[in-house]
Amino acid sequence: MTVIQFFSEELDFELKDENKYNSLLQNTITYEEFNIERISVVNTCVSRIIDINRDFLNHDYETDIITFPYTHPQGSQILEGDLFVSIPTVEFNAKTYAVSFEHELARVYLHGVLHLMGYNDKTDEEINTMRFKENFYLEKFFR
Repeated sequence: MTVIQFFSEELDFELKDENKYNSLLQNTITYEEFNIERISVVNTCVSRIIDINRDFLNHDYETDIITFPYTHPQGSQILEGDLFVSIPTVEFNAKTYAVSFEHELARVYLHGVLHLMGYNDKTDEEINTMRFKENFYLEKFFR
């Protein structure tokens, strides 16, 4: 069964129009020729993101998303993983970049799914590829 599930933990947040985000991610994954086994999107608070970052990645700072991919045989094109999203950080970044909260949240969800597909953002070239794909899929599928 292919599924994307959205949850909230440690904050009072209700995702408006879950189907819109689900459609964005499903369409992106299909376009990239991947299949979903299971993706959990956990919307949470800043302190939870910092704790996860410190406990699992040895980073002691805030970020908007942390992605945990679960591996499958190489070349299987099957996605499974967890995305932890800091809703307050997304809200702050939306204001900083003068975009709607919905648009920034969609970009962050896409960013996590692209990580599940194997895209990285460590080098300038990787960052440029990631931004291009985020913008492409937002334009193509997020209405």
